This record gives sequence, structure tokens and C-alpha cells, in this order.
Amino acid sequence: MTEIRSGTYLPDVYQASIFPVTTLQQMGLLTKYRSLEREAYPDALKDKQGYWTAVYLNAMTIAYNTRLVRPEDVPKSYEDLLLPKWKGMMGLDLNKTEWYVAMLQMMGEEKGKKYMEALSKQKIQARDGNTITGQLLVAGEFPLVVSQYPTSVEGLKKVGAPVDWVPLQPHMIYSIVIAMTAKNSHPAAGRLFVDFVLSEEGQLAMKGLSRIPARKDVLPNPPNLIQGHKLLVVNPATSGDYNRFNNEYHKYFR
Repeated sequence: MTEIRSGTYLPDVYQASIFPVTTLQQMGLLTKYRSLEREAYPDALKDKQGYWTAVYLNAMTIAYNTRLVRPEDVPKSYEDLLLPKWKGMMGLDLNKTEWYVAMLQMMGEEKGKKYMEALSKQKIQARDGNTITGQLLVAGEFPLVVSQYPTSVEGLKKVGAPVDWVPLQPHMIYSIVIAMTAKNSHPAAGRLFVDFVLSEEGQLAMKGLSRIPARKDVLPNPPNLIQGHKLLVVNPATSGDYNRFNNEYHKYFR
């Protein structure tokens, strides 16, 4: 945004969370590009007008320390998090405003805010960042994390950490998307890059980076990161809405 305000336009392509990219679209800073590779992507993961397409997905789930929580005691629903036994026992990533948006989308804004008010009374241990919440979960600082990326949990499991994750239904995901800039210096190169990232080869590369590919014919490792769940794709929010949601989220848990 600093570059844009100064009249400098350096990138040919943007790749970022759906929320800031939607803001750039509304500001007229993106151009349409309907790559042929878009045919392999679900409608919910691409802009109908052709401005952006998902590159990979971030899922948000409950994670727990397997030494401190027995599998049969793991919460089965978001309502379970309000049980007295979890008071003071949960961590939360303050950088996951997307989780807050998804919860309000699932429950409706009025009911969702009442839920957040109740959850905030559970003495949540809030931290800034997915990495630190994961590390503290492994260390036993808290037995449960409310909104963790399952991909990061899988990474911790590979090195022997006593953690696991469980997908509450619906399984909440939001998109990291790619888009062409409206004022680009290398449009042909930009289109080729978008084509590659969206291709099967590009999506296999995302899989190799422990991401959840957005393309329908490339499953993540393990497949249950996305397969077999009822999915809730977070709706894009404008910059103003996102800032409001972020402020509300922090008001409850900061």
C-alpha cells in the first residue's frame, strides 16, 4: 500500500490472503486473468469475474497435547469449549482474525458474538502467532489450542511432538490467492507465472511445501487435511470489515 500511495507499482502479481487481495480488487488495482488452469478449481475458490484464484488453503482446527488430553476427551464441537473443565486450559492465536470471521459466518453475527463473549470468560491464554501457540502447546503450557493450522500440527508430529488435531465440523478454510496487478510491467511473464502456480505441477510444489493445494486433483499430505469434511470457505471481507472484525476479535481476547 505504501508503494501504491507513492505512485510506484513494482509487482506484476500479488499472492496473499484473500482479504487484502479483495481490498486491492475494490481499489481497482487488479486486472482480470482467466488462466485455463482455473477449470481445475472449485467455484468457491476463484473469483467469478476472473480477478483471483486460490493457490493454497489454510484450515483452522482444534489442536491438543496428546500427553495432557485423552482422545475421548477432545472437544467434539465448539460448544464443548465452553465447558467448565476447559477454563484456563486453552490457547488462542490472536493473529487468526480469519477464524473469528469464519465463526461469525457459521453462527450468524449476533449468535457468534454471544459465543465469543462466553468463550472469552474461559480465561483463554492468547498469544500472537501460529508458531508460538504451537510451541507452547508442545511444551504443555496449555493442553488445547482453539484455532491452529493442521498443517503446522502435522509438521510437529513428524518430529515426534506429542500433538494432534481434530477437525470440528464444519472444517473452516480460507484462501491464499494469486492475482495480476492492473499496472504491471511484465504482463506476459505474470500470466506465465500464474499459469504455473495454478497448474498440476505448481500445486504439487505447494504440496511439497506442506500446503493444502487448492486444485481439485491434487490432494494434500495427508489427504484428511481437506478430504472427508464439510467445508466452510470464509467469505472475503472488505478492508473496513476486516479491520472491524480484527478489532472485535482482539477486544474479546487481548
